[in-house]
Amino acid sequence: MSRRLRIRLLHRIESLQFDTRISGAELPVDRADSLIAMLLPALNLVAELPVRKLARAQIRANEYTKSRREQSGEHCINNKVAAGVLVKLELLPVTNYLPDVELIKKNEVRVFIAVGEWALERKTRYVQAAQILAEKLGCELVTFPSHHGSYMDMPEEWAATLRNVLHKAEE
Repeated sequence: MSRRLRIRLLHRIESLQFDTRISGAELPVDRADSLIAMLLPALNLVAELPVRKLARAQIRANEYTKSRREQSGEHCINNKVAAGVLVKLELLPVTNYLPDVELIKKNEVRVFIAVGEWALERKTRYVQAAQILAEKLGCELVTFPSHHGSYMDMPEEWAATLRNVLHKAEE
């Protein structure tokens, strides 16, 4: 990033008035989600992302997780350990996975590939990969409403889409 761009970005961030209260829930300023939510408007990306919906969904998810942890008496691991687990056990296997298309076809189970409406409109890499896989498998590409976490924001619409897919799978 050029020095001029960094200076312009810093000026925009400094002039940004960010309200840390969304739907009555306090966003912790030191959290990465809050920082991202603060930076997106500064970068003129608000129109591109459903930031408020994502922030509300994240707040609800955090509250739910915290309440479940308190009820069960579980303790949270530190961020460094969690990041190591994420990279070693989730990120690497997922990013290195290559499906065996011929084996999936031989399985004789009806397969659907799902993408989010938000990602489909923006032709993200995930959608491109999903479209290629659906084409190779000869299966239907199903579009779910909104974005990645839409099951939290719009549970009725998301459930209706899932119900339709499950009914198609039974046919």
